[in-house]
Amino acid sequence: MIHRTFIALTLASILVAACTRRIPGAIHTNQNDNTNQNDNTNQNHNTNQNDNTNQNDNTNHAPPTFSFSQTMHVSDRPAVDLLFVLDNSGTMANEQQTLSDQFPLMIERITKAMGGMPDLHVGVVTTDLGAGSYTDLGGCRPVGGDQGILGMAENTNRSEFCIGTGQRYLVDESPKGCTIQVDAPGSCTSDACTQADCDAMAVNGEFLTLVHDNNGCPRCVNYQGTLANAFDCMSHVGTQGCGFEQPLEAMKKALDLNDTPQNQGFLRDAALLGVVLLSDEDDCSASDPDTLFNPDPNLNTMTSSVGFLTSFRCFEFGVTCDVNDRTVVGPRQNCSPREDHDALLYHPSRYTAFLESIKDPSHLRVMALSGPIAPVNVTLDSQQRPLLDHSCQDPAIPNEGAAPAIRTHAVVAHFYDQADLDTWAFSSICSTDFSAPIEGLGQSLKQAAETLACLDHPVAGCSHGTAGSDCLACLPKCSITLQTDPGTNNQKTYEVPWCGALCLSGICTKSDLQPCNADASGRCQCFVGWASVTLDDGTKGCGQLFYPQGPEVRVDSILANVLPVQEPTCTGTSCSADQAGRASACWSLVDAETCASGSAMTLVVSDPDFLHETLLSGTCETVPTTETNCSDGRDDDEDCLVDHMDPDCAP
Repeated sequence: MIHRTFIALTLASILVAACTRRIPGAIHTNQNDNTNQNDNTNQNHNTNQNDNTNQNDNTNHAPPTFSFSQTMHVSDRPAVDLLFVLDNSGTMANEQQTLSDQFPLMIERITKAMGGMPDLHVGVVTTDLGAGSYTDLGGCRPVGGDQGILGMAENTNRSEFCIGTGQRYLVDESPKGCTIQVDAPGSCTSDACTQADCDAMAVNGEFLTLVHDNNGCPRCVNYQGTLANAFDCMSHVGTQGCGFEQPLEAMKKALDLNDTPQNQGFLRDAALLGVVLLSDEDDCSASDPDTLFNPDPNLNTMTSSVGFLTSFRCFEFGVTCDVNDRTVVGPRQNCSPREDHDALLYHPSRYTAFLESIKDPSHLRVMALSGPIAPVNVTLDSQQRPLLDHSCQDPAIPNEGAAPAIRTHAVVAHFYDQADLDTWAFSSICSTDFSAPIEGLGQSLKQAAETLACLDHPVAGCSHGTAGSDCLACLPKCSITLQTDPGTNNQKTYEVPWCGALCLSGICTKSDLQPCNADASGRCQCFVGWASVTLDDGTKGCGQLFYPQGPEVRVDSILANVLPVQEPTCTGTSCSADQAGRASACWSLVDAETCASGSAMTLVVSDPDFLHETLLSGTCETVPTTETNCSDGRDDDEDCLVDHMDPDCAP
């Protein structure tokens, strides 16, 4: 048996979607007929909808005028939201500088991996959330600290200082709505973009300026100078912050608009999310801060209920090991986040669950630069207070290092296997070279970007998603081609079929149709699994919908039903679907609830060795989002409401 690998390639139209665990080309239905095929409809009848058999419906109505045609590289650039959670306590100056120095490398690696500069949002928050209601604990001065607000550092709006008035995060995006000529991934030869295109993209008080990068490509940015310089300013968050670092809670606050409405606009539904945690202490996200950080002198003893007021409280009430006695010095084994009723810190599952509630894990990447989780050793400081030894040493500063980040590690480990943790996802902050984790983050974001892509417009025939609506089956009206090795002597072009078919052969004849049960308006009503068909001679009926019965193949976290694998057989410069082997590739629509239009498209192709450098071309007929003509007897926006029955036509 020949085993082949399947990969998901994006048919992108500007935005990358946050996938919602739907199944490309698979079946979403409560089927109630006795047929053997799967379908993706939930309706009990279907209206007089055009299908993909090139027939005429004899209504003399022109098709919708909303359409698009765009040629895309597989590596088309997605949108990426990067959130940096930075420790601003007294020992972090060197680490902040190392991150800033290597930020250009991070952008370079992400850009290289994705075939060009992605549409970026870059935000920075600190680990300082104060110490409950106490305001006299050194750097823990204001209640709530920096509150998880983007750009706030030591109670100062640093983003306005670094970027400009009203700005909270860095924006660097490609203009939309204008023509850009590209001769290679990442390089532009000409464009017709204007400042007006950037102005039209600005949201939530962004001030975007049209510039051109070193590759001649137009960008809409909200900063002056280079992205590296702007980030350098943003990432120097100081060293006067609270010493009880709470990076996980700060991350949640930064991304949860219920906590921080000031951060509106940073997190985009259709963008990948990358989170970078930088701290030389483990997380101390307090569920009961007034108890944990209580400075009462009577509690500041070895034998009190909470022990000395040092960061050891975070370890004692947030981590459990084989030995859980502050008076016992020595090594600790089998340490993990604490979750008993006496714990005073939130369990890390609070944060993994939150992240998965705002992003599908396949479009989420979390990376930590922290202290290794071993060794764990408890000793005493010069005042005979329990002290957690460093698990790594700062090579530049004697007696400085990082504590084992057991809680932070638990969050990162939730999303990765051990190989990813060891190579990039969880790395030592004591290193002076972050290039390996940066490289890993770039490659991992690239893999995330190759899963799904939002379409700008609702697709005719499927404007309400892959299942259609209560009155419409999903019969997408698109023409897709795939070109391998473009611009070389080996260039070939293949027609790519839809993964489904209407009627067994894909072309309906009279013998394939069931009688049409027309409603009062003359529209055919069909059973679940069947769709309305009008043949060239005007014959109307219901044709059966067929979907692929090929193997289930795991693509990241998605199960994809694809046709059986067959190598292309043609040798010329242009290959028909039959010559290429109809089963070599097929495309399908996938529901993506975070896409504005409600649908997204993924092309599933077999055998990556066959693909090489691949170019995708697609043209889809689209429909307007509202009823455009209220007296033509047509359902223009495919919402099952015609003319004045549609609220769009209300006077």
